[in-house]
Amino acid sequence: MSKFFYSSPNELDTEHQNENHNNQEPRLQSELLSTGNQVVQSPPLTERLHEWRNLLIHQYNVVVAEWSNLKSATKNEIDSGREYINRNVLNDPQENNRLLVPSSILSLGAFFCGRVLTNKNNWGYRSIVNRNPSILGRLLTSLPSRTVLPLALAGVVFNQLTPGTAKNACHTFERDFLSESFVQEYHRIWDQLYVQGIKQGSGQIGETFQNSLQNGIKSIRESISAINDDKKQ
Repeated sequence: MSKFFYSSPNELDTEHQNENHNNQEPRLQSELLSTGNQVVQSPPLTERLHEWRNLLIHQYNVVVAEWSNLKSATKNEIDSGREYINRNVLNDPQENNRLLVPSSILSLGAFFCGRVLTNKNNWGYRSIVNRNPSILGRLLTSLPSRTVLPLALAGVVFNQLTPGTAKNACHTFERDFLSESFVQEYHRIWDQLYVQGIKQGSGQIGETFQNSLQNGIKSIRESISAINDDKKQ
């Protein structure tokens, strides 16, 4: 059996010669350009720089593609939101052209008025030691009042000036963002407390006051007529 199991002695000599030839290759290479300039470069370093350059270009292209996709998706979301608002909320041309901007400005002013009314510095809370707020000041500067009152004033002003847009906004919010059971319960409580309670009670009080006023005026007129008749007689 031969001593050289995997290869013959000639093959081993050839491999050693190739390795020696590769080791003897120069690590710097000179090249003469067409302009007459001579460039000296290292082939391994040049190859490595080409690899880094290609990798950097690839990463740049990936980032540019991702950024383009993100811009396109953001633009589509903005366009969809604008179309959704125009279709469901801002669908009254008269209010959009004439009343929407003034109503928004006045609603913002009402919001800041609510912030002023609920500011503690306007109701005697000057310092920790010297505090003398009134009952109305305590009521208006409470946490629920500071949270609800500015929004309520802004909502009332916006509803009075642009009722169609305000109604569409409330209906869209209830339909698309709240559960149906919660909306039904909310409307039931609202009807029970406000429509059938406060509103109906205030209407009855106003009607009673109006009837009393008319009866009083009628009795005064009858008295004046009776006095005039007595004077004529």
